[in-house]
Order: sequence, then C-alpha cells, then structure tokens
Amino acid sequence: MRGWGLNEWVAVASALIAIASFVFNWIVVRRQTALQTEALKAQMDSDVMAWGSECIQAFTRAAWLSKSYGKMSAEDFERHRTVTLSEISGLADKGRLFFPNNLRKGGRGDGVSRAFRGGRPFVLNPLVFCCHALEQMKPEDEEDAGEVQFFVDCRREFVSELQHYLDPRRRQEELRRLGLASSQSKEESFADSLKLAVALESLYPGVLKQNGDEGWARNVTRAQSGERRKA
Repeated sequence: MRGWGLNEWVAVASALIAIASFVFNWIVVRRQTALQTEALKAQMDSDVMAWGSECIQAFTRAAWLSKSYGKMSAEDFERHRTVTLSEISGLADKGRLFFPNNLRKGGRGDGVSRAFRGGRPFVLNPLVFCCHALEQMKPEDEEDAGEVQFFVDCRREFVSELQHYLDPRRRQEELRRLGLASSQSKEESFADSLKLAVALESLYPGVLKQNGDEGWARNVTRAQSGERRKA
C-alpha cells in the first residue's frame, strides 16, 4: 500500500463507495418491499374486517333478541327473528368468499353446491351455529340466560378466530419494526384505561369484579389507595 499512487487510492475509494451505495440501496429496497407487502395485505384484510364488523353487530342483535321475550308482540318478535336470521345466514355465505371450505376427506360431498363441499372453516362455525339457534326461537318462549350466553359465546369465538386470521399482533410488530407504529407508549395507554376503570367503579362499585375483570379491579383498588395515602 506504501507504493500506491493516486489512481490506486481513487480506485479503492470508488469501490468502498460502491459497496456502501449497494448496501444502502439494498436496505431501502428491502424496506420498501416490506411496506408494499404490508400495504397489500392490509388492503386484502380490509374487506375481511368490514365483513367481520357486520358479523359482530349481527351477533349483538341476536343476543338482544334473546333478551326480548315478553317485551314485544309475537309479530314483532318473529319479524326481528326472521330479519336477524336472514342477515346472519347471508353473512355466513358471504364469509365463504374469504374462507373457502377445506376439501378434506370426510367433508360434505358432491350432493351439495361446490362452495359448500368439504369441511367448513372454523371462523364460520359461530355464524352457522347462531343460525341454528335462531331457527329454534319462538315468540312464546321465555328468556333463557343460557341462550343469551350462547350468542355472546358465538360472538367471542368468532372474534377469536378472525383475530387469529388477521394477526394484528404481527402487524403491529411489523409496523414497529418499520418505524410506523403509534408513538403512544403502553404506560400512557394503561393510564388512560385506568382513568376509565376508576370512573366506572365510582359509578358502579364492584362492577369490574362482577364481570370478571379482577385484574382491573385490583388496579383500581391500588390507584384509590394511592390517592388516599396522598390525601
């Protein structure tokens, strides 16, 4: 290297610049590719999320209907039941556009339409089971806590299956890796939720524990104890 002239040093510097430029461009292209992939998946998932939102609202209406025995006329009850049943049945079929049946051995065979052959995907089961339940409801029945809970359980199972498909945790992690995640910290989010929990307990003492939110009930107790100590 001692005998190198200006040309040699220029050549080495040019090579180093080229390598650095290549690495920089590779990083930029990789990030852009990841962004494009994430944007494409988000676009594809947006229709699924819109459909899922409709389903969640329909489950809520079914649960409301199961609480309405004796609170409306038989004609009104039957009308609401028919409308809700038709809506959920349609949403189940619409879901088959996103989640096709698994054509595994043991599923439904050639005697049914092609979209209904094979095994039904798990995410559609809550919708179909909800339809079965709605078909059995009669205006003269009495309110049944188990029936109400069934519709709530259908909604929760549906949300769980849809969340598993959409995988929002993976998306959040990917956005965080790309530097596009929300700037609000978990501590800020916890503080905001705690304010709501404290306000709820102030309005309805014991409601958190009553509804299974023991963790937040403990958080509220600790927060209130801290305020009393400060006072």
